Amino acid sequence: MTRLGFLILNDGANLEGLASDLRLVTRPGDAIHISEAARQGHPTTAPDLDWGPGVLCALRRVSGHVLQDPLRLVTLMLEECDTDWALILRGQSILHPPQIDRLRRQLADGARPDPSSGALINLADYRSRKGDWSREENRLRRLFTTGCGAKFSPQASTTDSDSNCRVRDVFRVSTGNTLRNGNEPCAAPALLGRARLLVAAVGPHAHRQPFAYASLRPLWEERISLTPDAHAADIVCFAHPEDARIWPHLADLSAQKPVTILSEEPFWDSLFSPDPTAPQIVLPSCEGEVPLWQINHHRSAIFDFAKIPYLLLTDHRAGPRLAAKFRRNAGLTPQDWQAAFQARAESVVFMAARREESFHDFTPQDGIFGLSRWRSRLAAACPGALKLGAGWNNGPDRRHLPDWHLDKLTRMDGRARILSAIENTHQPTYLSEKLFDAFACGARPLYVAGPSHGIHRLNLPAASWINLWGLDLRDAIQRIQTEPLDFSAYAQAQRQLATLFADPANWLAERARLKRALLSEMSALADKGPAFSARLQHIP
Repeated sequence: MTRLGFLILNDGANLEGLASDLRLVTRPGDAIHISEAARQGHPTTAPDLDWGPGVLCALRRVSGHVLQDPLRLVTLMLEECDTDWALILRGQSILHPPQIDRLRRQLADGARPDPSSGALINLADYRSRKGDWSREENRLRRLFTTGCGAKFSPQASTTDSDSNCRVRDVFRVSTGNTLRNGNEPCAAPALLGRARLLVAAVGPHAHRQPFAYASLRPLWEERISLTPDAHAADIVCFAHPEDARIWPHLADLSAQKPVTILSEEPFWDSLFSPDPTAPQIVLPSCEGEVPLWQINHHRSAIFDFAKIPYLLLTDHRAGPRLAAKFRRNAGLTPQDWQAAFQARAESVVFMAARREESFHDFTPQDGIFGLSRWRSRLAAACPGALKLGAGWNNGPDRRHLPDWHLDKLTRMDGRARILSAIENTHQPTYLSEKLFDAFACGARPLYVAGPSHGIHRLNLPAASWINLWGLDLRDAIQRIQTEPLDFSAYAQAQRQLATLFADPANWLAERARLKRALLSEMSALADKGPAFSARLQHIP
């Protein structure tokens, strides 16, 4: 068995996504050297890594002085790499499992390998030629400029405005579209290029906005710093309108700097905002009415996805989990699916909190209206349906589970013919994990989507899911009970989703798009604030 080592050159960015990618392609015996592992410890092998939720043991950052001598770092790592071959990648490279499998086959067959994901070194050849450092340095430079389709190319250094001068990306592995599309730095707004923004993400719901997620931190951390002090910040971001309403001295804060509702949840916006579609709203507070800016699904390109919805980018665990299930599902034929559906224990399953209060039926506006109450009434009226979640049969609140997403995928996998994926809110750019979870578990999703809804960007066969758009409860139940499933269309949908989730370019492009949109929104807000403008006057 050919043992392949992965050498990761990391410039200090968060590596949760890379860890998830490595989890998909590594196998026992593969050595993984990450950042300073070659200088401060021993190689880490794949079985030793703890792949539990949020745990990234042995993932260290490379300090600036190490990156100034990347070839020396590579050599140190190669000396300790206990494998047959070493594949050198730059941090945040997204690996493509089929590419790795093809590479392994080429190595086993003795063919000239074409890694297409980084620079490949034969360790036996490397050690036999190892001589003095100058000769080895020249050989590595030739390797990365001419060999295996990969190269090291010099990159410019950057200087942070807070005087923490550091060298970044001294060398970058460039290997075509796989790495270039998403790793090319997005153009930053001119204003942010002159000074780092200080952003305060505050309030009880601060954990539910883009600045809260470790997986999104690499997108903004070079331009934005977070501070817990709202009065010291250039911009103050609340994630929920009610968080702003109860904040002390909100009027004084709003008079000094831009204060915004940066919300990722259309459900909250529609229930608690006076007008979720307006660029600015006025909220009552104990100090009177206070104007606030709004950045949400209704207003911002941050959430306007192309192929991968925003929510799936906030947790690096979600993508690999779903990709693994879609890869499994893609291998099933229409006949396999027909047999599997006949063996399902449940006909219809609703897995969502029970909400029957009338205020959840908020008035439709620009394609935005509430679905959670209608979904609960549908579940209650649907004959023989299994109902799970808070409010149903003493079910637990998923927020109290250690990992609610993993719990859902585990409990629902192969259990139901039809699984509800109906959102809390119908909003044209809002698509949560629910639809993907249903397909991943091998069920036919129930959904509600108008003609302009973002689900149609996925181009899934219409016969593979059930769209209850425009139906009352009686007609919706009738469609659930009578609409036949085209197993060929369902198998096609699974293959499309497998391709979508396995292609690194989709994830990289979506992250690059989100980065541009988020920095653009923050730059526009900074322009509205006197505090940041004053601070800029002292920057050369």
